[in-house]
Amino acid sequence: MLFLVNYQAGQRKAYRLFIKKILPELRDKKIPFSLQISHSRQQSLSIAREAIERKENIIAVCGGDGTLNSILSPLIGSKTKLAVLPFGSANDFAVASLAISRSPIKAFKRLLEGKSRFVDVGQIKLDGEKKKYFLNVFGLGIDAAIAQSICSSKFLYRCPIKEVRYGLPLISKLVTYQGIRTSVWANDELVFRGKAFFLTALNGKREGAYFWLNRRGEIDDGLLEIVVIENMPEYQRFFYLAKIIARKMDQLSLFHHFQSDHFRIEIEQKNSSSSFYAQTDGELIILSKRNIRLSILPKAIQIIS
Repeated sequence: MLFLVNYQAGQRKAYRLFIKKILPELRDKKIPFSLQISHSRQQSLSIAREAIERKENIIAVCGGDGTLNSILSPLIGSKTKLAVLPFGSANDFAVASLAISRSPIKAFKRLLEGKSRFVDVGQIKLDGEKKKYFLNVFGLGIDAAIAQSICSSKFLYRCPIKEVRYGLPLISKLVTYQGIRTSVWANDELVFRGKAFFLTALNGKREGAYFWLNRRGEIDDGLLEIVVIENMPEYQRFFYLAKIIARKMDQLSLFHHFQSDHFRIEIEQKNSSSSFYAQTDGELIILSKRNIRLSILPKAIQIIS
C-alpha cells in the first residue's frame, strides 16, 4: 500500500494529520506501507503513474478533491485501487459521495476494511486537445470564477479558514459575475439556451462543501447531472444562494437540471479565439475551445468505500 500525501492539501493539514494520526497507527499495527510526499499536481501524477506501473495494490491519498483529480487519469482502467483519507479543504467527493468520515482514525479504519466499489469518471473532450477528467464536478459558471479569484490572490490561496477562503470570493462574485451565454445539448437534444449564472456537471453529490446539487445521480449509475441556473439580477442571487444551501432547489424557477451519459456545451463569446476559465474538482483550468463534450466513463476506477 502506497500513501500519497499532498503536502499542500488543506493548508498542509493533510501532512500534519498523516504524521500525527495515521503514521502511529500504521506502526502500531505493523502494516507494511510506503510513503511519498507530493508538493505539486505534476509530482502527484508522476508518483501515481509509477505506482500503477509497478502494480501497487492500493494508492491511499491523503488530501482533498484536487489531489484525487491530479492522479485520476492513470487510474482509469487500471487494477490499482484508490483509497481516500479526506484531509483537504472541502473533501466533497470523499465525504458526500463515499460517506467517509472526516475523523482521521475513522477514515483509516474504513481504509483497513478494504471494501471496494467501481465508480464512474467524468470525461471532458475538446477538439484537438488532450482529454481531461473529473471525479466529482466540472464547472463553467460562477464556481470557475471563484476558483480563479482564489488562485489569483495570495491571501485567499493561503488562507487556512475555508469559510473565508471560499466565502469572500463567493460574496464578491454574487455581485459582479456577469454569467455566460451558452447552449447545452443532452443526447443531442437542445435542453438549454441562454445566459447562465451557474453551469456545472456533477458525478458526485456535492460541491463547495455546502451545495448538494446532485440529488438524483449516483457515482456508479453511468450518468452525469448538469445543473444550470439562469442569470438573474444581483439582488435575487442571495435569495437563490440561501435556497440552494437549504436544499430547496425545487422552489426556484431559474434552476434546471438534466441527466444524460453525454452532453455538449457551446460557449458563445464575442471573441471566438479567447480562452476562458473552468474548474475540475475545484482546480482551475483554462479552456481554449468553445465546444465542450462531456461524457461518463462507467465504473472506470475502483475505490475503497
